[in-house]
Amino acid sequence: MGINERAQMENAIKALEKESINHKTLSQPSEGVGDTAQKILTTFGITEGLIKRVLGKSCNCGARKKLLNRLFPYAKKD
Repeated sequence: MGINERAQMENAIKALEKESINHKTLSQPSEGVGDTAQKILTTFGITEGLIKRVLGKSCNCGARKKLLNRLFPYAKKD
């Protein structure tokens, strides 16, 4: 990997971290479909903060995630 490529990768990681996206967030186990949907959208940079900046209002993502987790939970491993 060249110096320019490494700098681009570091800038991308910093930009994602600025949006509260990091490997720890994405690697936590999902309780249900809501968590998985959030991880997928976050991977592509679609966050609640971005939606709020674009639309000028909150998208109520947290409540939607909780509802989807409650309606479509994953089986817990014992």
